[in-house]
Amino acid sequence: MKTSLLKSLVIVAVLSVVAGCSQTYSLSEQEVAGYINEKVGYKHEEGIPGILYVKAELGQIEVSLGRNNSQAIQVSGTSKLELQNPIRPFTGKVTVDFSAKPWYSEKEGAVYLKEVALQQVRTEPADFGNEIAKLIPQVSQALQLFLQTQPIYVLDEQDSTEALIKKVGKEIKIKPGKIEFVMGL
Repeated sequence: MKTSLLKSLVIVAVLSVVAGCSQTYSLSEQEVAGYINEKVGYKHEEGIPGILYVKAELGQIEVSLGRNNSQAIQVSGTSKLELQNPIRPFTGKVTVDFSAKPWYSEKEGAVYLKEVALQQVRTEPADFGNEIAKLIPQVSQALQLFLQTQPIYVLDEQDSTEALIKKVGKEIKIKPGKIEFVMGL
């Protein structure tokens, strides 16, 4: 009797561990965008102030997960752009849309982007689009490099759930509206 009870308890424990290891933890688009907006800042300055100078500062970020491409993230960022030159100075906003593939660093417990590709550029005011078109590749390239080297989300080890995910999370999967952490032993 004791042996069968012990076997039953062992089976239940093993099944609980196996079931627990196949569970997922997910982050929503809002959580990822909130993390980027709160923790990740970007500024790009180049040139000689007062003569020929460009300053771009990333503002609000919006994130879309797995909507257009099942394994991709779309990032839309609006930057304040200031162009100083003696002929026609400009101050406005540039919204840049990128797509990228997220990947998970188990060691850091962080989600990064790779294969960052420019999708669209919009300017405000719209009539300055041609004026700053020559600057867009520079700002875009700097922003692409930045997005590939900075994590878009880092698991918080002070949060017990996220600390556990960091220990047992092996990979991520992109689902519409969320990033899922797949756990394993």
